Amino acid sequence: MDEVAQWRTALEPFAELHDIFDGFERYLTPDSAKPLGVAVSGGGDSVSLLCLLHLWGRRRLEVFSVNHGLNPQGADWCEGVRKLTGRLGHGFTQLDWIGDKPVTGIQAVARQARHGLMADAARSKGIKVICLGHNRDDGIEARLMRDMGSNVSAPDIWSPSPVWPQGRGVFIFRPLLNVPRQVLRDWLTAIGVSWVDDPANDNP
Repeated sequence: MDEVAQWRTALEPFAELHDIFDGFERYLTPDSAKPLGVAVSGGGDSVSLLCLLHLWGRRRLEVFSVNHGLNPQGADWCEGVRKLTGRLGHGFTQLDWIGDKPVTGIQAVARQARHGLMADAARSKGIKVICLGHNRDDGIEARLMRDMGSNVSAPDIWSPSPVWPQGRGVFIFRPLLNVPRQVLRDWLTAIGVSWVDDPANDNP
């Protein structure tokens, strides 16, 4: 049994993942010659998204992995993503956030920088859609933060890139919003694919 067949068999007990492929068919253009962007940090959410898109198999993928320069392990995480991507036979681009980093509000600034880097790379490669691994837990966390007075918006399944002008014509697709984080990790364990657990990794 080849790897794809093994992954498909391992998917059967995870009912929450069965509808994901319908979402791929509905929102993406199957068999398009243009590559599909995927943001992969090395965390469980984004690694599972990469594996699910690979299992779908209807589009060529270009993986974007951002080294923010905020963690000494950042380069190693990108290298791990590169190795997995290469094993699966897809394209890989490492993006480095270069320059001074703010003392306060670092997560928000890093998010904008990340989206800017990915949007620039996407447009240079003719990519119109970047897939992100936000899941149901992220949506719940965002709503709780809003209830506490934060202006953080809940993630949408489909939205324009949040940066301008780099993101002009680039869209964000979040197909995992109805899937619990633990389900994604349990499936990765079942197929023998590892991930990193840094808490900053799963916030594309």
